[in-house]
Amino acid sequence: MKVCLIPPICMLNKKMDMDFVLAQRVIQYPKYRNHYPRQNTFKILDNGVYEGEMMDMEDIVEMAGEMLADEVILPDYIMKRMDPIFYKDLIPSLPEHFNYMVVPQGRDPLEWRHSYKELVRIDGVSSIGIPIWLYKEYNARSTVVLHMYRKGELDMSKQHHLLGLDSYWELINYPPGLIRSVDTSMPFSMSYSHIESPMYADPDEHQRVPVDASIESLDLQVLENEIKMLRTVSKLV
Repeated sequence: MKVCLIPPICMLNKKMDMDFVLAQRVIQYPKYRNHYPRQNTFKILDNGVYEGEMMDMEDIVEMAGEMLADEVILPDYIMKRMDPIFYKDLIPSLPEHFNYMVVPQGRDPLEWRHSYKELVRIDGVSSIGIPIWLYKEYNARSTVVLHMYRKGELDMSKQHHLLGLDSYWELINYPPGLIRSVDTSMPFSMSYSHIESPMYADPDEHQRVPVDASIESLDLQVLENEIKMLRTVSKLV
């Protein structure tokens, strides 16, 4: 599984396999905006809904061009199921040189599953985002995904991406090759909180690292240990 690190501004050069670019940070921080167009990596541009107010699609597409993004996350609303007609009308109007990720949503895992089966059939969708609230609210993200996989409900012609990660050990629940990628700021948050993840267990309570955290506020040894652990676990799947 490939990993996209989401670093604070002071650690932009710390990366793994891919980049996950947050739209609001592009707007707010010139250093962030100048950094990503220069990166020769596969770049996913987020639509901003998890960081605050979602941007207009026209602005997102313009930003994707500026960032030289490879994949763009289409509009979604957290835990609110979207009508497939919205995407069927939207996608034909978008530039063809980007890949597009759609994020199924719903009030609970069952509705999310129904949303997935509706959206995965839409022409022009290249990847599916699997939101972290399935883990945070229900502790069921891997359970739902594996259930659908065993029933033949996952479209394996599409790529699948885990949106956010709060425990490295969630990753080992997925069979190798099932999930393309995951994004996370967790190594930086653990470093900022000055605690290390325990082996084979969820971490203790930790504070999410601020985007403008100083390098002095981070425990760099914890950071290196966390990245090493994440790399080890991600290579298993």
